[in-house]
Amino acid sequence: MRPSPRRRRTPRAGAFAVALALALAGCTSLPTSGPVEVGLTESPTDGTIRYEASGPVLGAGPTEIIEGFLQAGAAGLSGDNDFEVARSFLTEAASSGWTPLAQVVVSANESPQLPVVTLPEGAAPSSDDPAAGTPQEATPSDGPATLGSDELEGLDRVQVRLGIDAVADVDDRGVYTASTSRAESELSYELVRVSGQWRIDSVPSGLLLPEVAFGNVFRPVPVMFLTPDLSALVPDVRFVPTRNAVSHALDRLLAGPADWLESGVSTRVPLGTTLEQLGAGVVVTEDDAQAEVRLTGAAGLSAADRDLLFAQVKATLTSIPGILGVSLWLDGNPYEPSTGAVAPALVARVPDRLVALADGVLVRVDGDDVEAYVGVAPDGDAADPAGPDAPASPEATDAPDPADTGTAPEEPPQAPPPGLADLRRPAPAYDEDAGVAVLQGDGRLLHIAPDGTFTVLTSGRELLPPSQDRFGWILTGERDNAGVLTAVTPEGAVVQVDAEVLTGRVTEVRVSRDGARAVVMSERDGAAQVQIVAVVRDGDGVPLRLVPGPVLVGDLASGLGVVWTGATEVAVLASQEPGSAPSVRTALVTGPVAPVSTTAQAVSIAAGNGLGELYLATAEGRLLLRVSLRWEEIVAGVTDPAFAG
Repeated sequence: MRPSPRRRRTPRAGAFAVALALALAGCTSLPTSGPVEVGLTESPTDGTIRYEASGPVLGAGPTEIIEGFLQAGAAGLSGDNDFEVARSFLTEAASSGWTPLAQVVVSANESPQLPVVTLPEGAAPSSDDPAAGTPQEATPSDGPATLGSDELEGLDRVQVRLGIDAVADVDDRGVYTASTSRAESELSYELVRVSGQWRIDSVPSGLLLPEVAFGNVFRPVPVMFLTPDLSALVPDVRFVPTRNAVSHALDRLLAGPADWLESGVSTRVPLGTTLEQLGAGVVVTEDDAQAEVRLTGAAGLSAADRDLLFAQVKATLTSIPGILGVSLWLDGNPYEPSTGAVAPALVARVPDRLVALADGVLVRVDGDDVEAYVGVAPDGDAADPAGPDAPASPEATDAPDPADTGTAPEEPPQAPPPGLADLRRPAPAYDEDAGVAVLQGDGRLLHIAPDGTFTVLTSGRELLPPSQDRFGWILTGERDNAGVLTAVTPEGAVVQVDAEVLTGRVTEVRVSRDGARAVVMSERDGAAQVQIVAVVRDGDGVPLRLVPGPVLVGDLASGLGVVWTGATEVAVLASQEPGSAPSVRTALVTGPVAPVSTTAQAVSIAAGNGLGELYLATAEGRLLLRVSLRWEEIVAGVTDPAFAG
C-alpha cells in the first residue's frame, strides 16, 4: 500500500479531513473489564481506545464511502468485528484480495485532504455522458478537478485520489520506517456501482491511519533477540495491534529479526517453531496476568538454549503492559530452567559518569562539581606508550595534580598539560578504569588513562567524534567518508569496519549500549538525516561491518548531534528548517519522533539514562540539564559533555 509520491499541495480545509478526524477521535469507548477466553490469543485491553464504525449508508457518494472505509479500518483493529465493517465498503472481489495488515501508511494528523473524484485513468466521457461537461475549475495547486454530484449521475465507475502527508510506513512484520521526504503522497481507489450503491472495487492492501489513531490501535513492542556472544538482549521494536498484542508479538519473535538487524543478532528460536495450536498457543489469564505460551519445534534444543529461548520470550511479552509473567511449554513439556542459569539482560543503562571539557581540560562533572579527570601517575609522570619513534604522538608530560585544581568552571582546573591541548569530543569508556577517548584537533584520536597516560590511537584528515562500545572498541572514521570506520582499542588493536552506508558526509556515529546497533547522523543531498544500522560482530565482539536500517529522522536542515537515551530511544539535536534554531527531538528505534523542549543556543548534546539525564551545551559554555519541561543551568564554562557510548 505504498502511496505514490507527488508534489506537495496547499492543504485544504475540507469537510472530509474534519469529518474523518472527528470520527477517529470521537467514536471511541474505554473498556474497563472483560474476561479473557481460554484458548484464545488475547492480551489485556484495559485503558485502550476502541473505535466504532458503521457500514455504508444507503445512497452514500464516493467520498462518503472512502471516509467510512478509512474509519472502519481503525475500528477493525480495536473492536471485535475483525474488519467485517471495513469489508462491507468493498466489492466481493476487492474484499477477497484486501489484506488489512499488509502495510500501514501513517499520515499526519491534518491529512488526508479532500478526495478528488474523477473518471478512471484512461477513460474518456462519451458525448452523451453526463460527466462529459467540464467540472468546476481547478487551480494548479488543487490538482485534478473533482466530479460534482450531477456529473456522477449515470456513471458506473470512478476513481478517487486521496492526497496525504505520509509520516511513516509499517510493513507486515511491524517494522516502522519514517518518511524521508516532505513531498505529498497519493492513494488511489476505484469505485463501482453494485446494485446502485457505490463500493470500492480496487483498493491498496493495508490501512491508512492518522498519527493519533495509529498510536491508539498499535503499540510498540521490543521483540528480544541476542547479541552474538549471547550475553545481552537486543530489542527489535515492532508495532503490533494493541488488540491481541501478546500473540502478535510472539509471532514477530518466531519469525525472526528485521532484515536489517538479522546479521547483527542471534536467536534461539529454531527455524520452523510454531504455536502448538493456531488460536490456542497463547493464553493470558486475567487473575494473575500470566501468559502461557505453548510452542512446537523446539525439542532439539539443549538446556542452555532453552534457557536463552525462554529469556527471549519472557522479555518480549513482559514488556507489554499487563503481562507480569510467562510460563513456557516446549513440545508438550513445561520448561524448567537449568541449574545455575544466568539470563541475558537488556543493556539499557550507562554508568552515571559525565565527562566534559573546561577550557581545554578534561573534567568530570557531578552536579555542579567539576574536577580534573587526569590524576597523578604513580611515578609522577605521564608516559607516552606510543614511544619516541611514533612521530604523531605527543610528548609525555607531567600529569595535573588534582589538589591544585579548582572545581568552579569559571576557574578551570588548570591549563592543559603540554601535549594535551586542543581536546574535543571526549568519549568515556563503560569501565571507569578504561579511560577516555578524545579528539585532539580535527585529525588525531587520543586515549587518556585516569593516571594521565595518553596514547595516539589513530590519525586522519577530519575525524568523527569517537564512540566507545561495551566491548572496549573505540570507533571513528573520516567525516568525508569512503565507506569505512576504524575501530581501535587502547591496547593497540586496529580493525577496519566495512561501512558502505556511511559513504558521504557523516556528522556522528553512536554505538548502542548493547553494541549490536549504531545510530548515524549524516548529510544526503543537502539535508541531514538520522539512520539506524546493525553492527555485525564476531563471537568475540570485534566489529566487522555496518548494515543499513530504516531512517529514523529525515529531511533535517542541519544536524548537530545524536545520542542514545536508553535501549530503544535516541535524542537528536538538529535544525529542522534552514536558519532555524536547533531543537531536540526523540525517536523510537524504530518508531515515531516526538519534540522535546529546547534552547536556541545548544551546540552539543549528551544523555545518561533516560530523558531525565539529557544535557545540552551552549556556544557560551553553559551546561544545561532537562528538568521537566525546562532547561536548568548546572555549571558554566563547560563544553562537549559525554557519557559512555
